[in-house]
Amino acid sequence: MPRNVRWFGWLWVASFLLAFPELLLMPAPDAEATTLGVTRSTEIKLGIGALLLLMAILFPFFRLAVWKRKNWARWVLFAIFVLSLPLLFVDHAFRADTLPLTIYGFVGTLMEAAAFYFLFTGDARAWFQSQTAK
Repeated sequence: MPRNVRWFGWLWVASFLLAFPELLLMPAPDAEATTLGVTRSTEIKLGIGALLLLMAILFPFFRLAVWKRKNWARWVLFAIFVLSLPLLFVDHAFRADTLPLTIYGFVGTLMEAAAFYFLFTGDARAWFQSQTAK
């Protein structure tokens, strides 16, 4: 496996793992959510469940791109990343009370962007092209 593909793998998985501690930085539920029975622990459990579900959906594409050298899977992962970028700016971004959460989100996104840089450059490019030529 080429060095750039390995870098992608490590950075992509690390960006997901970075999201789990980010859940602890989420602001407490507002008064309206609390009256509906949503507690802090419920929010964290829902967040962990959502992250695990997202990983379960994306991991087969990751496996196909990294280990099976499927170019289309690489593009699916990249398209999902690009389409998820507007979520960075939803609701909590750029508010003073959620600044640590915002910074954490940007660091994770930059890490994932760096992962995709490695997946589309250097020795990774030739590695995927040689598979599609067969």
